[in-house]
Amino acid sequence: MKPRGHPRFGAKKRERPEHDEQQRIKRLLDLAAIDYYDTSQPFQAFITPGLPDLRCFAWVPLEALMAFGNGASGAATYEGGRHWSYMTFEIETKAPGVGRQSPEQATYERRCEASGHPYVLGGLLEVKAFLEAVGLAKRTVGGQWALWAVGVRVNRHNRIT
Repeated sequence: MKPRGHPRFGAKKRERPEHDEQQRIKRLLDLAAIDYYDTSQPFQAFITPGLPDLRCFAWVPLEALMAFGNGASGAATYEGGRHWSYMTFEIETKAPGVGRQSPEQATYERRCEASGHPYVLGGLLEVKAFLEAVGLAKRTVGGQWALWAVGVRVNRHNRIT
């Protein structure tokens, strides 16, 4: 007898566009050497409503960080001819054209903005734009992105190469 609901036996895979988008974002963060905590749960976990999906920690160039206000901690270092500082930022993953913020998530975003704490709402494109703004990625010739940490490239089809 075949088990029901298993993809191997002909059952359709449940579509989870936000989960798939978050997996692409987490892969990008891993390649960029950005530490993160995943607070999203596939079930009701009774955590505080409104918390973002990912809480991220990264070393960023100090001159880029100055534009973002209070996102930096007291830690700073000088390496490779640049000053670096540690920053935290939040990512609330939403699949393109599908997801909407809950009222609690919108309140959390407003609190982050009021305190100068970086908050990214959206998918992989919004995260890449944020990483470029803080100096951790840059657009190269041919529409690709280069990550500061390891020289990884992300092409215009959002594929990490």
